[in-house]
Amino acid sequence: NPNPNPNPNPNPNPSPNPTPNQVGYDERKVDVPSLLARIISGGYQAEVMAGDNLANLSSSFDSESRQWRRRFVGSLLLTLPVFLLSMVLKHLPGVGDGLHMDVAPGLTLNVLVLWVLTTPVQFYFGAPFHRSARAALRHCTFNMDVLVSLGTFAAYGYSLVFIVVALVTSGEQGRDNEQFETAAMLITFILLGKWLEATAKGKASRAVSQLLSMVPPTALQLETCKDIETEPHEVPVAGLRRGDVVKVLPGSQVPVDGQVRSPRRELQRPSTRPHTPPLATRSAVAAHTLGRGQPWL
Repeated sequence: NPNPNPNPNPNPNPSPNPTPNQVGYDERKVDVPSLLARIISGGYQAEVMAGDNLANLSSSFDSESRQWRRRFVGSLLLTLPVFLLSMVLKHLPGVGDGLHMDVAPGLTLNVLVLWVLTTPVQFYFGAPFHRSARAALRHCTFNMDVLVSLGTFAAYGYSLVFIVVALVTSGEQGRDNEQFETAAMLITFILLGKWLEATAKGKASRAVSQLLSMVPPTALQLETCKDIETEPHEVPVAGLRRGDVVKVLPGSQVPVDGQVRSPRRELQRPSTRPHTPPLATRSAVAAHTLGRGQPWL
């Protein structure tokens, strides 16, 4: 309840960008138009903020999709050489002999390169999974990120243990027993799945946003059904409550789902065939329906 100001025009030069304040209310006791009228009568400015949550959500999914794509591409550039070194090149004549050359007693060139390439994949590109897994374990819960983090660290740690064993024994034990490619490929595939998931969510969000954008932002509200010939009040659709009477002009869309209260009127649904039969009184009508003929309620 704003404090009334004795000055009928308390702010003759309002700021072009006033700081918005949100108002909470019980929709069972009061509606938005009543709130606006009460606030404006007290000498304040008030308006219903446009709901752009879906647009922001779609933008958020697009940003998330770009982040996952960058991580996937970076991880893929390092994982492909890891896969080739582990599965293909070391088995080729000539190339394999060079890769099995020792750079230190028990540490071959192939293992060293795999170690260098896998480390950024494990700790940088896979960082989102590890952070999520740590948060889940801190709350004594388990999710998919915990499995990914445990699986990749198991393969990475397994490889490090055998590198240490090979160095300590000068290659007599643990030589070329690394599994770095398991950690790198697992993270890369999961990153690909995250990218595809975020992309699909963004497309679905944009489709829903476009569908809801078809709803008119305002409606013509009447006090009762008997006031069809009187001048209606234009109110935001968000301020309508159950039981309100809305006037629909010919050629305009129905702003919300409801029932036809006036005598038989003709309606046309955009998603069906154009020759839609007239709806009788008390017939249900959906939002986006196009009014035909005379004004109706």
